[in-house]
Amino acid sequence: MEYPNTEELVPVYGEFMRAILSNENYAQGQMSKSANKLAEFLIDLYNNVRHKFSVDTHRHYLFTPRDVTTLCFNLMRYQIADAGGLIETFVYESSRIFRDRLVDKDSKMRYDKILYTILAKRLRYND
Repeated sequence: MEYPNTEELVPVYGEFMRAILSNENYAQGQMSKSANKLAEFLIDLYNNVRHKFSVDTHRHYLFTPRDVTTLCFNLMRYQIADAGGLIETFVYESSRIFRDRLVDKDSKMRYDKILYTILAKRLRYND
């Protein structure tokens, strides 16, 4: 059975993000307007990681939509006042879920490059 494709995942995670970001812990719910953009970022990151780091290389490199769901739900642990803080939280949580599984320095550097390229492309974030 195949995993859902991007067109199927973005609306699902867009709704997850909208529900999470509409909470008052996220700039009084004002960040929910960015839900679709953040969902596209998450799915783009997930797809890139899944394609660049294969289970053929290392058995524990099995990345699934469950990892994206975990990342979304981990966001509920935080109180975030602004968009910069939200992006920093995304970087931290995605690194804990994806980067921490990578076995060597080269793989971690490739992951960082993927992450920051997608941040610049999808969220126009360059810090």
